[in-house]
Amino acid sequence: IQELWGDGQNTKIDYKDDKTMYVSHQVCGSENMYRLDDQGATINSISPNLPISTWETQFDMNVSNPHILFLANQDVWRTMDKGVSWQQVSNFSLVQFHLTDPVNYRLWRVYSAPSNPDYLYCHVLDNPTRLFKTTIATSTPANVITSWTEITLPANRWPSDIKIDDEDPEIFWLTFGGFNSTQKIWKYNGHTNQWTDITADIVSVVGADVSVGSIVKEKGSDDGLYVQTNAGVYYTNNAFLASTTGTKWQPFNQGLPNVDMSYIFSSLEINYTSNKIRAATFGRGLWESSLFCPANTDLTFSNTPISGFQEAKNNIYVTASVNNIANSGNLALRAGNLIDVTATNSHNVDFTPATYTHLFIHGCDH
Repeated sequence: IQELWGDGQNTKIDYKDDKTMYVSHQVCGSENMYRLDDQGATINSISPNLPISTWETQFDMNVSNPHILFLANQDVWRTMDKGVSWQQVSNFSLVQFHLTDPVNYRLWRVYSAPSNPDYLYCHVLDNPTRLFKTTIATSTPANVITSWTEITLPANRWPSDIKIDDEDPEIFWLTFGGFNSTQKIWKYNGHTNQWTDITADIVSVVGADVSVGSIVKEKGSDDGLYVQTNAGVYYTNNAFLASTTGTKWQPFNQGLPNVDMSYIFSSLEINYTSNKIRAATFGRGLWESSLFCPANTDLTFSNTPISGFQEAKNNIYVTASVNNIANSGNLALRAGNLIDVTATNSHNVDFTPATYTHLFIHGCDH
């Protein structure tokens, strides 16, 4: 292992070749972004001729081709060949950058959609703060440059993180840092161009001085969301947000040190092989926990229509013994161990497709 000088900023591992890694440190543009081959035995500088970026050198990897990287610089830059060559694929003409502050007002982060290789979002430090989207990120540079559309943010504040939905690239969640007492966490639906404020009760639960950092959405959940704050990690889902009673944002801090986790270098990720969520802190190391577990240990449905998102920590039983059972709308059944569907006495279980019918095993603690 070799050390590279400077503040570490971002890392990515080639998901088809884990011997190839990418790292960056502050102020990209002059020997500040590298590709590590052969598990780090060979270090290649891949940004010697790029313009100087902001202090944070952020990049993302394409979901379909790990050789394609997108870099947040003075504009968005793209490599199709692991950093051997770069192409400029945006021309935002930032107002503040050109007028007063060419050092701090530049691109902040790029976000590649996990379900569509051509969707790319870009968060821009300008005046006001701005957010852009393209749906042809892997097309020719000329086409990409003219394809960006701006999404009006719900507040003129600094987004601390964006998490794009795993199945729909038009949907994402956005968090705001800072200590404003409202408008911390939002959901955006690009199909309707609609923002929904899901800050809910996190201010009253955590305190008026809450600052929200990283956000992650759990796959195969009822839009289960985890956020890092300056008071630890908190969790919610659609059922909690829709409830008229109880706490909407639940503390998820058991075992964590008492440390501010809203800092820009803190982050959350979920490892679905082990079903663990991992939290990186600023100064207190890396921590992991089992995922949020449903309140129901088991669920049983007998002889009545079912719909919505139903989940149990262990088992779900669907039994048609007196009447036929069918789904009365969209249906998702999630269990940790077993989903048992049984029809007896000449009755049927008929899951007819509405928008979707989804049965799957996804544990929370194993």
